[in-house]
Amino acid sequence: MADEYKNWQELVAAEPDAFRITYSITDSNTSHIAIHAGGIEAGSGEVAKVVAAQTGHSLYCMEGIKSKDNGTLHITSTNFDEPTCVQIQRTVTKTISYHGYSGDEQVTHIGGLDDALAQMVGKKLEAAGFVVDYNPGEDIAGAKESNIANRNKSGAGVQLELSAGQRKAFFPNGNSGAANRDDPSARTEVFHRYVGAVVSALPKPTSSYNRVKMWNGSKWVEGTKKIWDGSRWSTKPAVRVWDGQGWMFRYPDPIQYPSFVAANGAPKEDSEYRTYKLPAGIRLGDFVVSVCVARNDMPQLLNPTLSMPQTKRLTTGSWIACVVFQYDGSWGLRDGDSVRWYVPAGGDSTVANYVYRYADTMNLPVTPLQEIKEYKNIFEVPMNSPRGNTSLFAVVSESKNLSTVQFPEGLISRHSTGGKFGENQIRVHAADTPGSGASVGTARLDTTVPAAAVVTIKIPGADDGLPTWILGDTAASVLGKTTYLQ
Repeated sequence: MADEYKNWQELVAAEPDAFRITYSITDSNTSHIAIHAGGIEAGSGEVAKVVAAQTGHSLYCMEGIKSKDNGTLHITSTNFDEPTCVQIQRTVTKTISYHGYSGDEQVTHIGGLDDALAQMVGKKLEAAGFVVDYNPGEDIAGAKESNIANRNKSGAGVQLELSAGQRKAFFPNGNSGAANRDDPSARTEVFHRYVGAVVSALPKPTSSYNRVKMWNGSKWVEGTKKIWDGSRWSTKPAVRVWDGQGWMFRYPDPIQYPSFVAANGAPKEDSEYRTYKLPAGIRLGDFVVSVCVARNDMPQLLNPTLSMPQTKRLTTGSWIACVVFQYDGSWGLRDGDSVRWYVPAGGDSTVANYVYRYADTMNLPVTPLQEIKEYKNIFEVPMNSPRGNTSLFAVVSESKNLSTVQFPEGLISRHSTGGKFGENQIRVHAADTPGSGASVGTARLDTTVPAAAVVTIKIPGADDGLPTWILGDTAASVLGKTTYLQ
């Protein structure tokens, strides 16, 4: 049956809330990908996740999460172009791609262009008692160079096509429904034996390079590595990194309400590529929010290469894309410390970057766009309710003559990205507030605009357990036995 969508852009435009993307990036040269996971080809993503976790390799899963008809989310491997998956593939030399195939028998069809690894995986599966087919049909052979499994640095990967019967055997009573898929304990002995076989065919997560061994009189043992710190040999030397502002020993600890550092942005340029350098003053460990709003086509993130944006189409037809990441100074080899977006048709688009310090970057949200509310023909827009920690609000509008937005008390205006006065262009005005609770009021625009949207982005923090009083925050600021207002 032909695919409903020929590429990722078509799928996102039609069903933006029908899928979930899960990925982890390591310094390994191997990736495990399941582009038809979740309810599309149940069982494929579950195997990929556990194999990647046990080997320390990189992982990518695109999971269908609809209650039914997840098959509409299937994009064939030669056309699959979701940006995060493509970028992960560009960084690795070996790949195993996990898929599902029809049939009640329990069999694994092995294909792809990496013959050596395919043979190794197949032999390990056979040794563990599984049936393997080394000559799959052309439709599942994974032999085309454009197959996502083969789009790594070596140009060769392995494609595993697991029959429906094999995948059902991974779950208790053959039930591969959403509840069992999301419950790691709902796995059979067959599942763990299958995973163990694949893992045994792959490199170990630890490396043997640069090991130091010493003879203790009876055998060679690993010696303790020490580094001279200028005054003595130490097993735990202080590692310092210069980030342009000063020497850093480690990333700063997160706090409950991260602090705003800086912002910048730019309206329309006569180019499909929108490159904007990160604000001055950024330091290692800072939390970056980059927003791109485009009138005609869905923006695509080019840099940082291994981050994944969330995209949403507004009722006006415009697209908003948002990505959040921790600045570690290691990315941007081509464009420097810049966020780079691609807007296929060019035209009216706006980019804005916001930097926060002391955020909980261990909990980067996969879906940073927490809430979007849209309005038409309006000069006052109700603000969304804060989401806890620090909430960043962006008022996105299309107007010829809007210049200022007056935010209500409790919100601190942070940055405005306006277009040329007199031209109908996209404008972004941003403010933030700590705390949580009900809406903080209404923002006033200095003119009536035909369309406006209020976007909420949560800047994650870490609760220190101490009482905090925030003016106007009725949810968090409550007087009690241990909190006193003086």
